[in-house]
Amino acid sequence: MAPGFPGQPHHVHDYVGNLSAAVGSTPQTLAAALSTCRNGDLSTYFWPVLRTVGPTAATDHTGHDGPIHVPVEVTLTFSGNPRGTVVPMPQQLAGTVGDAVAVTNGPGSWR
Repeated sequence: MAPGFPGQPHHVHDYVGNLSAAVGSTPQTLAAALSTCRNGDLSTYFWPVLRTVGPTAATDHTGHDGPIHVPVEVTLTFSGNPRGTVVPMPQQLAGTVGDAVAVTNGPGSWR
């Protein structure tokens, strides 16, 4: 279980890609690992799991305790645009988007 932002509940992530992703991963351990990607992509992709939200919640962490929906397949596609051609991403590029508790916070809390 991964910690949420301070003052927010914890949430669980789904992962695809690099099989060695862990708290202590380094560029060297990631480069030496295997991948779930058919094309051998060693990047690590993750996102908060999808859950059913309903009255069966076991704690007061609304939106973080329903049954987890496990994906059968995940496809990530990066497309170019008219401004330029698609180029490889730089090594160690990291990014985070979205709001892990948008279902309970609503769109007004997006960062």
